[in-house]
Amino acid sequence: MLCCRQHRVKNWRALVVFGSRRHEPKLSTEVAEWVASGRIMPVYLDELPEYPDIPLDVAVLKLARASRKTLLQKACLLAKAAKADATNEPTELLEIIETIVVSNFPRLTRAEFQAMFQLDDIRKSRIFKEALQEGKLAERKAMVARLHAKGRSIAEICNLLDVDEKFVQKALAPKQRGS
Repeated sequence: MLCCRQHRVKNWRALVVFGSRRHEPKLSTEVAEWVASGRIMPVYLDELPEYPDIPLDVAVLKLARASRKTLLQKACLLAKAAKADATNEPTELLEIIETIVVSNFPRLTRAEFQAMFQLDDIRKSRIFKEALQEGKLAERKAMVARLHAKGRSIAEICNLLDVDEKFVQKALAPKQRGS
């Protein structure tokens, strides 16, 4: 609203997405008038039909409302549809699907994830890339600790590993507190 007022936009419309009606906050008088006038249109994900009766990107949003019981089946269907959609690059939709699945099933292994979504190369997955980065970071921190234990100075460690002093100090902080 601030943007509309600052730029003196008179003819505007907005779409507000809620998981369900029970998530909708109590409306102020001004907002209730905008809803009544059609300027603001609330959408309730739990009231939308299922895919393929709605656009794929909306179905992916709706996936966030799926129960754990149906989530994996729906996620597989939507991932397959995203990969088959010739009009769009599926990467963003697949990343959203991955995020929703991983947040609901954090114990899912990479192999299970790859098999479930029939990924040709799991290394292209955002989840794999993040896990790889976390592994590299953990390995660098472990290397800092080993070098420090062998008597290397912080400056030497920075030079050897091509990292800044803050990184080394952070990597050593838990070790120094424990001693």
